[in-house]
Amino acid sequence: MYGLISSILVAVSGSPTHALAVGLIEVFMLSLFTFALLQLFGKSLRWPQTVTALAGSGSVLSVFAIPVYLILGLNAAGVATNDPFQGLVLLALLSLALWSIAIMAYIFRHALEINLFFTFSFAFAYIWLILNVSSILIPAEVS
Repeated sequence: MYGLISSILVAVSGSPTHALAVGLIEVFMLSLFTFALLQLFGKSLRWPQTVTALAGSGSVLSVFAIPVYLILGLNAAGVATNDPFQGLVLLALLSLALWSIAIMAYIFRHALEINLFFTFSFAFAYIWLILNVSSILIPAEVS
């Protein structure tokens, strides 16, 4: 479900093939990153519930993000339309992104039983990693 919703979110402003590839990469990276992090802290038995919580919360937040992307008015070329409410929509999108990072940090905090500061850095590291890996493996289409 996580991969499907991630693909739908990317398909709003990109090609279906690109969206499917990004969805698959996100599922793989979320699973791998979570397993590696839990293994590093000796909590690998918590992997199923941790990755389920991360994928479930990511799916719910992505469902909320889909209408925000549609309202934002991105076309297939990625050019934003000139809408007077675009600033508010971008603020909503930023809020969803920060909320997602906070939820991820909270889940990592309980799975790893460590300080919330460190889990925020792990959440930011995951976001940085997924953005870089997907941009390397699937470069953006240029028209």
